[in-house]
Amino acid sequence: MAASCWARIAGGMFVLATSGALCGGANFAPISGSLAIQAGGKAAKTTPVVIGAASLTDNSFPDGVDFAAASLIAATPTASRFTFSGSASSSTNAAAPSGQTNATATVEFQQSFTTTAQQWIELAGDVLSPPSEPNIFATLRLARLGQPAPIFTLGDTAGTRALRQALAAPGVYTLTGSIDTTAPTPGSFAGALSGYVLVARVGDFNGDSIVNAPDLAAWKTGFGSTAGTFASGDLDDDSHVDGADYLLWQRQFGTHTSAMAAAAAVPEPASAVLWAAALWAIFRRRPHGGVG
Repeated sequence: MAASCWARIAGGMFVLATSGALCGGANFAPISGSLAIQAGGKAAKTTPVVIGAASLTDNSFPDGVDFAAASLIAATPTASRFTFSGSASSSTNAAAPSGQTNATATVEFQQSFTTTAQQWIELAGDVLSPPSEPNIFATLRLARLGQPAPIFTLGDTAGTRALRQALAAPGVYTLTGSIDTTAPTPGSFAGALSGYVLVARVGDFNGDSIVNAPDLAAWKTGFGSTAGTFASGDLDDDSHVDGADYLLWQRQFGTHTSAMAAAAAVPEPASAVLWAAALWAIFRRRPHGGVG
């Protein structure tokens, strides 16, 4: 059986599509968000985040020893991956008046992407946000439009890289990264985050609705190719069939795709109403039998 995926088409319905353009990757929207800092009594500074590098620094010299800095590096998204790294720090050598702060630095970005088929989504992140430090707050959140709660949330990762992963339905997703630091008392307060979000195909190469050992044969056959396709083992859409694809298959091992596909095949509420109206119109026009 050929490999397949469930893809959204016009009207909100889903069809079973063979692996191809509908089945892989994501459409990434332009990045949004901003950096903001303030040091001492100086005016606040802001700048939008961009693909590439954005940064701000300021200090209160010579009136004080207050310092604020914020930066974000965001790589150009590929068909499947968005990589980022950001930091913010605030410091002072004096206590601020009650309820005030001598320096602030924040980073906030949103990167949205759309998938048209069931995909494997991973969020990997290093987040520096010590729970015991109220002047530092950093977090990563991945949410799907229309869902009340984030799919993944990462707070402080204690110096290690955390990985969250799941088989995800088609939809519009937004990765939000936030860092907020303040310096109300003497000291330096720094937060940071880095990582990536990956949208990959599901390694069910033989189309039997489960990622298992028989699927590995496709990857073995295509291993080493630099013009790889899904059929030859390329899961991350970089045209290379390599160890990264094997590790994706390994992390997906045991995943069942049939349950999500069955749920996706049910029309969305708006589509269901349209289908009901169409059926009603057809039966209304159908001739009725009876005695003349």
